[in-house]
Amino acid sequence: MGALRFLRRNAATVVAGLLSLVALVASVAFVIAGGAQPGTRLYARVHDADGREWYLPLDEDATLVVDSSLGHNVIRVSGGQVRMAEADCPKQSCLAQAPVSQPSQQIICLPHKLWVEVVGADDAAAGEGASADASRVRWADGDPGSGAGSSGVDVVAS
Repeated sequence: MGALRFLRRNAATVVAGLLSLVALVASVAFVIAGGAQPGTRLYARVHDADGREWYLPLDEDATLVVDSSLGHNVIRVSGGQVRMAEADCPKQSCLAQAPVSQPSQQIICLPHKLWVEVVGADDAAAGEGASADASRVRWADGDPGSGAGSSGVDVVAS
């Protein structure tokens, strides 16, 4: 009898709570799925300062060495993820960035104007998609000698 009285008095709150729980479960499921269609092949698209692009399938282990006019980077794909394995830039904050594996996630080496982004098969086939413009990526305070230091990444893609 007490439970019925509680439900009558708090019906709106109970309904709102259940709807919130359903929305939370749906959001978590979408994030876990990465927003990509099941079975969609994912690629790491690598852009360098010289305007070159490479596509590395995330389902095949590979290593890409990029020597551009601004420096040397090594990108490694392993276990369905891509990460920056080596760089000769001063701060090496790109090495501290976590590996990425979901569409639209990126790793940026700001001094070398090199970035890696995860794209779906459609973007890889078309050679286009949402991506950063290297000329618009800069240090947040404009000075590569200050800012985040060795504790993190302090960049802005405007």
